[in-house]
Amino acid sequence: MEIIIASAAALIALCSLFVAVWQGYVSRKHARLSVMPHLDLHIAVSEQAPFIGLSLENNGLGTARIRDIKISKLTNNEATIVVDNNSGWHDLLNAFDIKQTGVSWASISTDEAIPSGNEHHFLSIDKTSTELSDLKDKLRAMVDQMLIRVEYESLYSERKTLEWQRTKS
Repeated sequence: MEIIIASAAALIALCSLFVAVWQGYVSRKHARLSVMPHLDLHIAVSEQAPFIGLSLENNGLGTARIRDIKISKLTNNEATIVVDNNSGWHDLLNAFDIKQTGVSWASISTDEAIPSGNEHHFLSIDKTSTELSDLKDKLRAMVDQMLIRVEYESLYSERKTLEWQRTKS
């Protein structure tokens, strides 16, 4: 009888240990998911939009820390990096024959944080510009020939990559 009681106690202890380890695993996974960012690229060319241009929006639950950003121009399916961690905005606009009057850009620096629910406008067109329709047309043409790659990470240093390229239908 004592052997049965001791065996049952050991079995209950092992089951309790398994449940505790499993609960720790599930809690850790939940903690990581609760701070996972998710970046989306927004392209706004409508005058009804709050702004006209390109932006990154964090639709995830946690802060996104930017690690690297590259914007390339595609020519015959060949990517030529034009903007590399915020150097090259003038070259990007010149590559698409966009005058810099009425166009502004904001740097997205390495280690910059985009909190959950926030949006970072990195290329904007002034809605009051006298060349608004021409700038919007050039922005559309530019978007059709761009490859955008953003590497970012969560607070737990888990890396993710947003790679965007217009797919023509």
